[in-house]
Amino acid sequence: MAPYLWTLQRVLPACEAGQAEAWQAFLDMYTSVARGLLGVYFRSSGDESREIWKRALRGLSANDCECLRAFDHQAEREFLTDLRAYLLELAAPGLDPALDLAGPQRPGTETLGGILQGLPFLHQQAVFLKLAGYSDAALDKMLKMPPAATERAIERLRRDHSAFLNRPQDECLWPAAWLAFQRSLRAAPGKDCPPLRQFVRIVDGQASWYDKAPVEEHVTACFRCLERWCALCEVVYWRGKAEALSPGEADELLSLLPIQRRPGERQSLLARLLK
Repeated sequence: MAPYLWTLQRVLPACEAGQAEAWQAFLDMYTSVARGLLGVYFRSSGDESREIWKRALRGLSANDCECLRAFDHQAEREFLTDLRAYLLELAAPGLDPALDLAGPQRPGTETLGGILQGLPFLHQQAVFLKLAGYSDAALDKMLKMPPAATERAIERLRRDHSAFLNRPQDECLWPAAWLAFQRSLRAAPGKDCPPLRQFVRIVDGQASWYDKAPVEEHVTACFRCLERWCALCEVVYWRGKAEALSPGEADELLSLLPIQRRPGERQSLLARLLK
């Protein structure tokens, strides 16, 4: 079956059943999403990002795909938000705090609260994603803001966090501190926090003003939900930039996965060498 015929609802059960074509589709759909995210948060060579993705694939497929089965299976954006959190948890222990940018205050509830106080909803998202390391060009596409609006939104950072401004590349300047902060937000107990599906409906323009306004008001006062909303923006952005793998890359990654082979089918030479 051609990769373009696969959807999330079809690919995940087939991956869990060990179908090679499904894992091939999974890799084509989501490898560049993973590498995009890791490229922002892991300030080192691409080789290390590739190794984290390999570890992630082993973890997702281990024990009869126990971890993969725990992710959302109904909607792609919710699934990718789960995948993002899993990847960042894997990446965080390998980050050296000594490599974080020296100078600006480390991220925390009090620090972020002071920066975001009084900012409208969309501007809070822009500031949060800017501190995560995204360029103005990426913010324009993620949030669909014109450049002038992006500049106004992040002006609040100029005094104490000017190093984050006017950077052409997507690269977190304090990944160890930022990932630790995001982890603390994800682990925080949610109080009346809306489900992620409600965020998706708002993004898609499917919510009425009466439904949308209280959710946006909640997000502006809840850092846990602001992190979730921005995570959704990130995965949509990287999914839109996804590209199919080369045959060599696909063979290497497929060799890591528990694929049920047809009777008489032999592994590729590369797969046998990597066992």
